[in-house]
Amino acid sequence: MKGIMPNTQIHGLPIFPVDAHIFPGGKLKLRIFESRYIRLVKERSSLDPAFAIAMYSHVMVGQQPQLLKVATTVKIIDFENLEDGFLGITVEGVGLVSILSVMTESDGLHIAECDLLTHWNQDTADFDEGHTEYLTQKLRSLYMEYPDFSALYPSLKQDLNWLVMRWLELLPVPSDLKVEMLQEKDASNAVMLVRMMIEASEKNLSDPDDLS
Repeated sequence: MKGIMPNTQIHGLPIFPVDAHIFPGGKLKLRIFESRYIRLVKERSSLDPAFAIAMYSHVMVGQQPQLLKVATTVKIIDFENLEDGFLGITVEGVGLVSILSVMTESDGLHIAECDLLTHWNQDTADFDEGHTEYLTQKLRSLYMEYPDFSALYPSLKQDLNWLVMRWLELLPVPSDLKVEMLQEKDASNAVMLVRMMIEASEKNLSDPDDLS
């Protein structure tokens, strides 16, 4: 597991819980309609990070979903007026934080004390072995099928870490496992998981009757 960055505690960071997954470098559209989140956007739209997005664990406690202790800090990169009259924002993932404690303000907005976390080493040469080209091709094909994703990413970075994070955001992997992988020293295990799931999905599509 990667460690905590020295002298990088973040105080008073708002937490936005969502079911969607976003990691550093990723983009996500959010619909803002609750008063607590309207206030959040007004107060922190120009800040970087503006807030942190926390995913729910797949583990329930007393029939209640629990937030993961690792969240993604985001900055707001775009605003739009939605057809239903509500505010829409687009955020981009910046980094990872470990949530140390959370307090809830009078309107229900969660405010956290956090430590900034390191994540994957940038040097992927030792285990790339064609993975960058493969994941780029597969991701480009997927985005062509879904215009909403294509609009968020008009071009794909030729960076293995970036590509793996985009796949982790999309694949049906428990959020707890995704977060664990992001805290490993490099992306090698995540690469293997992503490729295995892509290849298994393609095999099922080509031969749906083969259950072996």
